Amino acid sequence: MQSLWMVVAALFYAFYAVFVKYSGFEGIGSWEILFFRSIFGVVLFYGVMRFSGITLSTTHPWQHLIRSMCGTLSIICGIYSVSHLNIGLAMTLNYTSPLFVGAYILTTSLLHHARVNWGLMAMVLFGFIGVVIMLGPTI
Repeated sequence: MQSLWMVVAALFYAFYAVFVKYSGFEGIGSWEILFFRSIFGVVLFYGVMRFSGITLSTTHPWQHLIRSMCGTLSIICGIYSVSHLNIGLAMTLNYTSPLFVGAYILTTSLLHHARVNWGLMAMVLFGFIGVVIMLGPTI
């Protein structure tokens, strides 16, 4: 049953990419796409929170602000890449996000002088090399 939901999620993500691409052709900007993509979720989650009695107050406002800005920036970059690059290239770059998470872990480990799993980091490097090899002719 879980694999069925994964297929459905992939199908809807493909529809999302097609609609973003089509919206880019129609001249709709990335910020407008982000607004209409997000407004439904904001209204729905706010309603669920009010119904459940959960408040919007937090003891970590700066962390929420930073997380929100990083999330907004990443979604804008994704929308921009899908609407301005060809879909195959944009999706390939989108699926490299785990490699960037690995690079982030390496950077923070080195900065904090923590133990680094060099085998895992070598695999992240090989992943980046594989992406460059695959995208080499198109770039």
